[in-house]
Amino acid sequence: EYRAQLGRVPEWFEYHASYAAAKGFEGKMPPLVDASDHVNLVWRVPLGVCGAITPWNHPLLIAAKKISVALAAGNSIVVK
Repeated sequence: EYRAQLGRVPEWFEYHASYAAAKGFEGKMPPLVDASDHVNLVWRVPLGVCGAITPWNHPLLIAAKKISVALAAGNSIVVK
């Protein structure tokens, strides 16, 4: 069971890294009706340091899911 998990861990990092590279994390806003008076800006900024607590069962796979998302969004992470 653990060997099957080890094969899945790189997939999570590749998926979230490719999503961040292709689409980014900038929000998409619908165009305004009267755009001459208004400007829409959406900025997604990293939160900073994220904390993740993983359970005792399947710790590597669950931690990889949390770590890959945080790193792809530009955050640093502390895992327990």
